Parts: sequence; structure tokens; C-alpha cells
Amino acid sequence: MSVYHLDDRKLRRASAFFVIFILIGASILTIVPAAQPTPSIEVAVSYILMGTGDNPYTDKYDVWDYDGIHWWNGLYTNGIPNGGIKYYVNPSGVRITSSSVINAIKAAFETWDDQVKIELFNDDVRTINRAYGNRYDGKNVISWGRLSSGIIAVTYVWYYTSTKEIVEFGMVFNTRYTWGIDSDGEGPITINAFDIQNIATHEAGHTLMLRDLYMSGASELTMYGYGSRGETKKISLGTVDINGIHSIYGA
Repeated sequence: MSVYHLDDRKLRRASAFFVIFILIGASILTIVPAAQPTPSIEVAVSYILMGTGDNPYTDKYDVWDYDGIHWWNGLYTNGIPNGGIKYYVNPSGVRITSSSVINAIKAAFETWDDQVKIELFNDDVRTINRAYGNRYDGKNVISWGRLSSGIIAVTYVWYYTSTKEIVEFGMVFNTRYTWGIDSDGEGPITINAFDIQNIATHEAGHTLMLRDLYMSGASELTMYGYGSRGETKKISLGTVDINGIHSIYGA
């Protein structure tokens, strides 16, 4: 039979180590990071409505409307990333080739991008499936879907209420109506449909938080809140549209 004797010195050292470990472990466990407040998010919704668009021309009224919501660097977001805001297009629901839809929408967003020094929107625009503009899902999406009669398109902008910084945007074009692309972009009526680039340029202004204008004197501006079939005048920005974007993001 073998008998083993415990070495008291080793036992004491082991016990001391164990106590130190417990004390350190307890110390670590008591360091609890402060709870981070969950920011409140709201959505701003902007519509473009059916209209005749036959009011007299002017772009001399300083009437653009802005409520402080913006893309920028701040507490909760990284703001506008290098290369611009990434967005996707789901062309399902429109009978036009995907490449043509992409090109028309990209041209609409670049119309605003060309007015400022920073790169607002990413140039790499791709199609996406099973993603829709009316869903808050971590992606900026332009899509087609059925909206109420009289509404041509709608833009959703999700933002933090505390800082008014934009988190995400989405855009939906109404499938109740026919969509097309004016081949020369000159109008006034070359297609019996809503021109994608025309309406998308207006809606892209909403993603930057320029609001609809409804006074008759603003009828030729991109941010005029009514649109009509065959219309293409919103493709080109008016002086007030440009002043609006410059006031938010600089010239």
C-alpha cells in the first residue's frame, strides 16, 4: 500500500492562488459597462401626387423647405461614407430592362450629386431581390409596389429623433401606373407613362430631406409636389432646388 502525504506549503500556495483568482475574478465581474441608450427612430414619408403640371414657369422663388433631418457624422451613425451612400434597385414590377431602370435611377441621383463637392451617393448601383423600399431593413432600396390611387411614388426616410441624422431611406414607385423612359429626355410628352428618371430625381431630393413644394410658382422646380405622364422637367434642377441642396451639404 502506498501512502501519499500532502505538502502543507504547496497546499497553502495553491490556496492563496485560488483566493487571488477569486478576488480578481470577482473584481472583473463587477465591472459592468454602462447601458447604452437605445436611440429613437422615426420615419418621414413624402409623396409625389398626380397633377397636370401646366402652371406657368418660374424658378425664382426661394421656397425650398427643409426640416433639419440630414446625412452627417454624429453620435449614432457614420454619416455619409467614403464613396457615397449605397443604395439598391429592385426592378420587379416594371416592364423595362433592369439595366435601363438602373441607368435612369442612377442618373436621377447623380443630378443631385453633381451639385456638391462631397460624394453623396455611391456610383455602384446594383439590383436586389426580395427587398422593398417600404421596409426598414438596413438597406436603402428603390422598388415598385402598389400604392393608393393618385400617388405616383413615395419616399421613406428613417432617422434618429435625437440628432435628426438619417439611418436609412426607401422609395416605392406605384405599379398602378405605367412607367417608361423618355429616350431623349426632352419631353414634353413623348411617352404615355411616368418617366422613371423624372420622378426618381424628385424622390432623390426627398432622400436628402428637401420637401415637396406646392405653390404654383414652383411648378417647374424638381421638388414641385405634382407630376404627370410624359413629364421630364424634373430631370433638370431649378435654381431653388440647387440652393436647397447647397444649404444642407454645401456647394
